[in-house]
Amino acid sequence: MSHLSKGWPDSAHALYTDTLKANIDSLRVERDGYRVATAVFARAMNVLTIENTNLRKELEKARSATVRPFTPPSAGASR
Repeated sequence: MSHLSKGWPDSAHALYTDTLKANIDSLRVERDGYRVATAVFARAMNVLTIENTNLRKELEKARSATVRPFTPPSAGASR
């Protein structure tokens, strides 16, 4: 049952309608802000994913590199 059928005066109906429209407008602005934030976070996640992949590749190359034993310089050669 709508508020009009309850015998509300026109001024109350107008106030009710204006309040609802203001709430809807406020929610739309909030939604748009979330859309922008979502796009920013998606771009950041994409960049971080690419960087993480590149770091993993570099780490894998470093792990497969040839390991040479450490040979300390002779004591007489440094003087």
